[in-house]
Amino acid sequence: MVLSLLQRTGRYAHLFKPVQQEGMLRRMQETIDWYWEGIQKRDFMPV
Repeated sequence: MVLSLLQRTGRYAHLFKPVQQEGMLRRMQETIDWYWEGIQKRDFMPV
């Protein structure tokens, strides 16, 4: 999910060229997933 967003944003081109930074992208996605899981557990999101 984060991968497609970052690819469209020129600001993060360094994560894709010259070589895609798989470890960094994976860690970013894991952090975002962890964050949203915490929010959902606290029931902050409206249904």
